[in-house]
Amino acid sequence: MDEVFISKKRKSPYACVLYYFNTKQIIDVIPIRHKHYLTQYFLRIPIHEKDRVNVFIIDMWESYKQVLEKAFPKSLIAVDSFHVIANLNRAMDRVRIDTMNRFKLERSKLIHNDMYYYILKKFQFFFKIDLNRLIDFKPTHIPKLKTVWDKQTILSYLLDIDDTLKNCYKLKEKYRYFNLTAEYDTCDDELDELIDEFKSNPVKEFRDFGRMLQTWKVEIKNSFIMSKDRRISNGPIESTNSKIKTIIKASNGIRDFKRLRNKIMYSINKDTPLKN
Repeated sequence: MDEVFISKKRKSPYACVLYYFNTKQIIDVIPIRHKHYLTQYFLRIPIHEKDRVNVFIIDMWESYKQVLEKAFPKSLIAVDSFHVIANLNRAMDRVRIDTMNRFKLERSKLIHNDMYYYILKKFQFFFKIDLNRLIDFKPTHIPKLKTVWDKQTILSYLLDIDDTLKNCYKLKEKYRYFNLTAEYDTCDDELDELIDEFKSNPVKEFRDFGRMLQTWKVEIKNSFIMSKDRRISNGPIESTNSKIKTIIKASNGIRDFKRLRNKIMYSINKDTPLKN
């Protein structure tokens, strides 16, 4: 369940898309994503149908959670792991920027302050991605030092700049590893430990992230549910939203929402009949 931008000219610029994870098909495109409208929409569905729904995958929008808890009391709710990691990366980036700016403001106090600022800015992506994915990363020339560094040397230099930055990076990586390897039946203790570590961190952004983990703990655990040997996620629906935006762009906009909905359903779902 996710929202997609339709048009700023509509009273409600965002529509809500329901997508079936297993069959990769759109179930419906709902014209409004407001809480009251969605509640009324779902309450019209027969109970025996709703009882067959095992889990909903959403981003961390509180309104979706409230609607689903009311309309689907027997269903689980899962938070898409990508959105959790995105929040963590934003917190990590805030720590990097604060560190970088501190050295920029205090250039006269340390010989290599300008170098710290330069490296933290040039290699900011090191704090956001899994370095194992940088398979094609070649040793990079560092003009200020007149040398060539590989990625491990760069990372070591970055983390040696500041202890707070290093500790936050290690904790961020600990959660990223947990996100990649944890299993639904056994992740409770490790998740509790991570929540405590984030909430006790001296950096405000990491404490805020810890409180977010606490608030969405059940839904984060549910994100480790497997379906047909795949971890459930919002990845497929994000790809579908991109296709919907392409349809709208190619059509130069469609004012009639019903017509737009039909066009989306027919274009994206492979077995949707042209009539009825």
